[in-house]
Amino acid sequence: MEFGIWLQTLTNIFPSSKRQNSKLEMPFHTIVPESLSAPERHALMLSIVIPRPIGLISTISVDGLPNLAPFSYFQAVSAVPPLLLFCPNRNRFGRIKHSLINARDQREFVACMVTEEMAEAINYASGEFHDGVNEFEEAGFTPLASELVKPFRVAESPIQMECRVREVMEFSDKPLGGSIVIGEVVRFHISEELLRKSDGNLSQAVDHPEYQPISRLGGVAYGLLRKTFDMPRPKMTDDGKVVEGSHKITRKADLRTP
Repeated sequence: MEFGIWLQTLTNIFPSSKRQNSKLEMPFHTIVPESLSAPERHALMLSIVIPRPIGLISTISVDGLPNLAPFSYFQAVSAVPPLLLFCPNRNRFGRIKHSLINARDQREFVACMVTEEMAEAINYASGEFHDGVNEFEEAGFTPLASELVKPFRVAESPIQMECRVREVMEFSDKPLGGSIVIGEVVRFHISEELLRKSDGNLSQAVDHPEYQPISRLGGVAYGLLRKTFDMPRPKMTDDGKVVEGSHKITRKADLRTP
């Protein structure tokens, strides 16, 4: 095929209305991960993957000592079964974190969501305390007994999830070396305020305008949930085509005045 015919074919397949030419023409800087030090890679990853939800993870040692630490490498995995994960990576000296030791040994943890009111306290709890320190007491959080697992819930959190460990993966024992803990949620504890509908009944899903979790950004920055927009998944015709306009933004909302 001659170049002119080939180019015209591409233009027909990808018309200008569906392309972002300015984006396609932008210059890119390529980074080879091995060219960076571990702290540089760490900072780069954290600055790129944003915003990240924060899970305040409660564990307990084999000796019964509670531990509490926030993790922004934290995410839902699936609904069937209900799984979530957190990543207790090693510290800058290569020391393994208490959360990983406890989750690996006890096979249980509680994941608590973090609101703006909890921000400074969870940041305090992120300190690299010595063995034997109870972060609940240090950071001023209130422990609540769980129903099915030994680790405590955090009373100040509006959503607490009791989990049993399904899998632990450790990828490196070097400084900042990565690990993943996957847990199955066996109990959801949710503030009724976040579930209450206008008719007074409780919903089976959280009302997000009332739910204001904070997120982690790059460096020492955090984010607040202030604006949202609704964008339904595209509707499809019987012959597999997208219904015109069904993929577009339908509503924008300001959740709270800063």
